[in-house]
Amino acid sequence: MAAIRVRNRAALLSGLPERLAERRALALDLVERAIESVDATSSTERCLGEWGAERPTVDTIIAFGKASVGMAEVAAQIARPERGFVIAAHEHDRIAPLTSYVGGHPYPAPNASEHGAAVAQLARALGPRETCLVLVSGGGSSLLELPRAGITLDMIATTTRLLMAAGANILELNAVRSSLSQLKGGGLLKLLQPARVMNIVISDVVGAPAAFVASGPTFPPPRSPHPADVIDDYGLRQALPGSVLSALQEPPRSGLDAPPCRVAADNAMAIQAAQALAKTRGIELVEQPRPLSGIARVTGDRLISRWYSESRDTAFIAGGETTVEVRGRGRGGRCHELLAGCVPVYRTGLLVAFGTDGVDGSSGAAGALLDEHTLATAQRAGLDLQRVLADNDTARFFAATQSQIITGPTGTNVADVCIALP
Repeated sequence: MAAIRVRNRAALLSGLPERLAERRALALDLVERAIESVDATSSTERCLGEWGAERPTVDTIIAFGKASVGMAEVAAQIARPERGFVIAAHEHDRIAPLTSYVGGHPYPAPNASEHGAAVAQLARALGPRETCLVLVSGGGSSLLELPRAGITLDMIATTTRLLMAAGANILELNAVRSSLSQLKGGGLLKLLQPARVMNIVISDVVGAPAAFVASGPTFPPPRSPHPADVIDDYGLRQALPGSVLSALQEPPRSGLDAPPCRVAADNAMAIQAAQALAKTRGIELVEQPRPLSGIARVTGDRLISRWYSESRDTAFIAGGETTVEVRGRGRGGRCHELLAGCVPVYRTGLLVAFGTDGVDGSSGAAGALLDEHTLATAQRAGLDLQRVLADNDTARFFAATQSQIITGPTGTNVADVCIALP
């Protein structure tokens, strides 16, 4: 299991009263434990072991997403494939015998079509006696791409950017992106036929089947939401070219059977690991009944208000993924905005929100924490929260109050986690 550490732990704890320092230290321990529990390498190794004698000889590996490197490393060691690809969000050491590509996130890299075409060519070449192990993780939607005829990468990037700015959630984003791609929504699965396909997934989509992760290239496409309805719901029809609108009306791929799949790690596992550690410290972390969703700053306000009114003396934990309505040009992310939404009604306690991938939007941090020291520092610095929110500049607010949590990219991705400690 990889050791994940909060790199700026010392700065977050320095100069604080003992009680505040102890509470922050506990919060940081919980952050680290949650991320470590969904480590890509160990969770993939466990899945391969669980398949046991049922796992056939693997000829080919195709890995894509933010966790692709760790997943591919251990899978290549255990399965000993003859060929394959790993498409990652960053440079990495070669994983023999796989061909490595570096893609872009959250928008496809300029050479994404070349990478996608190479994957498609390999998929078509596999025969009925061959087995392809597909390693899927969040972030794969932008990393593995091959546009439909008449669609360009720029069209996909523009459509994605408009949806994200409007606050579309991951299910809506992936539904639209699937309709614009030759590989998503079961496209890669169709190309792989008649080879045998096996999936291992690290899921960043809370409360949804594995078919939604990375827009489901090797799963039969979900029936909803309909991509054209998503565009209409956000009033974007006039902003998109006719070729995109036409592609949205294409029927989903049919006649596909779901291949064997194991979920190696997900948000629930991260939550359970944090709860187990808290229990050893004499604290019960009560999981919120509903996952985090909706507009981040609104969700934060509601979350802390409910905590104060119902169970202020109880620690809680919640997982999920909110959205950000982009109206300004500042730096931030979902977790930063969620905590900023808590500030107007904050009275006491500590809240921490972080992305398990270590990257919260454009903030340069995994997330942030909010407590008495954060607000006292903000007041002394004369920070204007309303101006910060208006410009989506929440990273500046939490950086100025020395409340950001910095881990660097973690090599995994199971969405976000929020913890409250009284």
